[in-house]
Amino acid sequence: MRIRKYRPGEEETLWRLFFETVRTVNRRDYDDEQVRAWARDDVDAEKWRERMAHNEPFVCEEEGEIIGFADVQPSGYIDQFYVHHAWQRRGVGRRLMDAIDAEAARRQL
Repeated sequence: MRIRKYRPGEEETLWRLFFETVRTVNRRDYDDEQVRAWARDDVDAEKWRERMAHNEPFVCEEEGEIIGFADVQPSGYIDQFYVHHAWQRRGVGRRLMDAIDAEAARRQL
């Protein structure tokens, strides 16, 4: 596994990962209405692209496949933190959190 910064052009892959994660993993803790409101069937691709460009998430990949992403905002707020449903409990979240912690330290947050 390798952690790196998001690259423009990866928005669709990140959207799909987000959508599938919320629709599968988060069903354990949220009802259907909440899950569908959180990960809507329709996406405004331009707004999503702008959000990714603004958030500049860290991406975790394995053999070229994106398997998770997360960000930390200048305030220290974590806006997004998602691990692909097929990669749960395999260390992806820990690696992303380590990257966020290092970035927060670098920014003195």
